Amino acid sequence: MMKKLKVSLLNSACKYKVIETKNIDCKNISEIIKIFEILNFHNIVLITEHISKDTDFYKFVCENNLMSVSTFEKANSNIVETVTVIPENCLGTAIKLLLDDDQDFMFFFNLEQITDWQQYLYNSNYLNDRKLLNNNLSAVALSIVVHENVIRICISPDIYNIEEILSKLNNIN
Repeated sequence: MMKKLKVSLLNSACKYKVIETKNIDCKNISEIIKIFEILNFHNIVLITEHISKDTDFYKFVCENNLMSVSTFEKANSNIVETVTVIPENCLGTAIKLLLDDDQDFMFFFNLEQITDWQQYLYNSNYLNDRKLLNNNLSAVALSIVVHENVIRICISPDIYNIEEILSKLNNIN
């Protein structure tokens, strides 16, 4: 039996509604992509934690010359954290590869000023969905925790109508 997907939709003031949506699994890439389409996601920045340089995702980033930076790896380890700018046409492939590589946590946000993307790896003070929105750096932040079947969406109420987004999310089947 497929677990229900718990979607938390928050605005930057931390007011939220939790949606329990049946028949959506975090491992179902098409359903995740629908969420990005509903949110009209552009200038996508992806942060991954504890990813091996041997994974297909990491190889995909390198082979396609995607804008990406990684933390320095620890001695005797090829595990890194990455910040990658994901072109919209590569989003589905990136998510599929991350899921295939058993990446458990993914944090996506749109970046209003895409030229500043590298600072988010080195300045973790910004890596909080509410701070990104409250500082007008992003209009959407989306966290996916695969093993818990949880997607947390934080959106700017100045740009998005929360009730409209809620309705669209509830219609994903």
